[in-house]
Amino acid sequence: MANTAISLHFMFKGGDESERLRQEWDVLFKRVGQRQRARNQLAHFQTLIQPLESSERQFTLRPQIMDPGLLLKYQPEKDLPVFRAHDLEQIRRSFGRLSQDVRSFTENLVNAAKTPEEN
Repeated sequence: MANTAISLHFMFKGGDESERLRQEWDVLFKRVGQRQRARNQLAHFQTLIQPLESSERQFTLRPQIMDPGLLLKYQPEKDLPVFRAHDLEQIRRSFGRLSQDVRSFTENLVNAAKTPEEN
């Protein structure tokens, strides 16, 4: 819904600044979608402990073994996404960067909506 509202706002407002912000929003919205998919995977995956592996590979997140939908989605076995500790750290950092970028976009959007007297 946020995407529709912001897109409509820019469509009706017009102007160079609106076009720049719309393009910035389009890129940001795609990143939000990618992070949302990563979040859903993390939320619905299970932890697999492999004590005989190296410390980096001992703990992994992977689709739940007993979920037939996921098992059918990721055929063959090699296509199963697996997250290890370094992957999770990169994902954590990407959420932080995305949060900062959304906050910055919000500030730019609010400033663009102000009248000259409010600036």
